[in-house]
Amino acid sequence: NRMEIKMEERSFQLNDRVEVTNYKGLKISGRIISRTFYQPMLYDVETDQEFRPDRRIIKYVEGSQLSHV
Repeated sequence: NRMEIKMEERSFQLNDRVEVTNYKGLKISGRIISRTFYQPMLYDVETDQEFRPDRRIIKYVEGSQLSHV
């Protein structure tokens, strides 16, 4: 089971197109612009322009909140 967790964390790379599900269940699309190498691994996601007039970065997103688009 521990191996599965490590594989899941490694499945997101820089510039991957992803969807972030926030605590309200709202899905926001964007791309990964940076990540930490701590456990658990955290990601920074730049949101798509279509949702906001300005570029927005969601910091410290957990892998469990992400899915590939």
